[in-house]
Amino acid sequence: MLPLVLAAPPSLVRPLGPSGEGLPPEALLSATSIPVGEPPGLIDQLTAAGWLADSDFSSTQVTGRLTQRVLPFSCCPLP
Repeated sequence: MLPLVLAAPPSLVRPLGPSGEGLPPEALLSATSIPVGEPPGLIDQLTAAGWLADSDFSSTQVTGRLTQRVLPFSCCPLP
């Protein structure tokens, strides 16, 4: 989940990718220890749990947007 949060621009809609066009799967895999075949199932689980919306995973692009359940890191600083 952390790579998805960091890849989304800081806005209320929070689409994936620097301009909201999505991410190449390699961008997520390089930031995690997730095996190559697992991201589609994990993206489906995050969508079912309400963390992602309008998500899709293909061999060339991961698209979707983070939901309001995912708070920006800057909203709640630790004491």
